[in-house]
Amino acid sequence: MRKFMKALLASAAIGVASLSASQPANAGALTQWDRVGNWQINYSAEANACSMFQEYDRGTRLVVAFMPEVSSWVLMIGNRSWSDTIGKGTQHRIVMRLDGYDGWEGVLTGMFSSDDVPFMFTKVKPEFVLSVMRRYKVEIFDRDGRKLTGLPLVDSYAAMLSVIACQKAH
Repeated sequence: MRKFMKALLASAAIGVASLSASQPANAGALTQWDRVGNWQINYSAEANACSMFQEYDRGTRLVVAFMPEVSSWVLMIGNRSWSDTIGKGTQHRIVMRLDGYDGWEGVLTGMFSSDDVPFMFTKVKPEFVLSVMRRYKVEIFDRDGRKLTGLPLVDSYAAMLSVIACQKAH
């Protein structure tokens, strides 16, 4: 469990770097490995981890990363407008609907990116990652059923294949 938490915190650091609009000073090891549509594929030498990142029109930032140290996928999502509800270490239950029917529910932990954008992160199963790859949109709801946002997942299949290729290359 200790090894997993260490790796999860490392993935959060990747998320902090990825979720920052510009490359932060403390993310020197984070480099762009590829670009697939609107997805940026990043590599962190420090964590030996690859991720896919996209920032949407309304400021929502989405990252899916693979953490090889614990063979786990991590989901990170953030938006500057969520600063009144997300704090460091806070827990948030959300529901995601992919194309209206693939459902996922989980508890995400709050953090801030280096440019002070609040975000949430959690470990996800490979089945969830496959749903992200196969679907065209995701709608995200809070625990009370209020819609937080809806995001297109255009090119997510090809982007995830690039993350896997990135990870194999390193």
